[in-house]
Amino acid sequence: MLRTLFTLAALILLTACSTAQRSDEAAAQKSLTIGDRAPAIDIAHWVKGDKVGRLDRGEVYVIEFWATSCGPCRTSMPHLSALQDEYGEKVTIIGISDEPLETVEGFLAKADDKGRTWNERIRYTLTTDPDRSAMNDYFRAAGQRGIPCAFIVGRERRVEWIGHPMFMDEALKAVIEGSWDRGPFKKTWEAEQIVRRMQPDYRAAERAGEWDKAEALLNSMLEKAPDSPTLRYERFELLVGGLNRPEEGYKVGHAIVNENWDDPGTLNMIAWYVADDQRVKMRDLDFAMKAARRACELNEDSDPATLDTLARVYYEKGDLANAIAWQSKAVEYAQDDAMGDGIRETLARYKKEAGGK
Repeated sequence: MLRTLFTLAALILLTACSTAQRSDEAAAQKSLTIGDRAPAIDIAHWVKGDKVGRLDRGEVYVIEFWATSCGPCRTSMPHLSALQDEYGEKVTIIGISDEPLETVEGFLAKADDKGRTWNERIRYTLTTDPDRSAMNDYFRAAGQRGIPCAFIVGRERRVEWIGHPMFMDEALKAVIEGSWDRGPFKKTWEAEQIVRRMQPDYRAAERAGEWDKAEALLNSMLEKAPDSPTLRYERFELLVGGLNRPEEGYKVGHAIVNENWDDPGTLNMIAWYVADDQRVKMRDLDFAMKAARRACELNEDSDPATLDTLARVYYEKGDLANAIAWQSKAVEYAQDDAMGDGIRETLARYKKEAGGK
């Protein structure tokens, strides 16, 4: 089933659409990190919302890079709209595509089966900048490789946060309230960038099933970024999955769950991995249930992704009645997109199995 993993901002590589590498000389000469002065934005087409001529001191901005062909980008759009609704004039959210104007306009005109167009569903500023000047100044300069990717610019006109837009709520709230301390995040984020450059070899070892090599590479990355939440999660997956050392792995998993007890994204992801991933030989479904149920509670039982995960855990435990009940609830909140289609297909499968019994 197609699904978006909503979890730690550092795990953007797992949820993002990849973007092609370009040998743009200007972009190669620039760099951008947390605390740097935010570059000015020179946008070719302001498609939806008011034009922002400059980034003003005293204002808060979210600059997000997206594309019409990117599924995770489309999934993030309702969330960004909700944040714009919540904060109103306290923040200006600007989505920037590098596609032709006609591509973006055609996308906005598309309607779902309820007649709602993307233009109606998106309630924040949307732009397109085909010469990629903004992308080079922000996205490329910060060494990012996947979209959607968001940059929070604070009142001092400095970059306060970089990551997947689904995971910026806490940081955005703190920046708006004036309580954000960029120092700890900068340290973590820059460590993650070092890890990011090392990850291709690790992924190659995983794909080849070379688990001892993967563990050695992971340990090497942990030496460089010992506080990386990404790597701690990677260690959990590797121990429970490829290395098949569940006792050690679930000890790490319980620590992650306890530390992220109020983070529904992390809890949802860890529960889904245990219930679904084929590399997991020993599935601790009680552990997965604890994480999935808490994730649903935090989302007030109204988030389709977490509800879908909870239903899956019940299914794996052999409780079809509860699996169908929770999957039906997930369908109630599912959108008309690829993820929603998968949720509806799963409910049909559960019902078919129940009918066969």
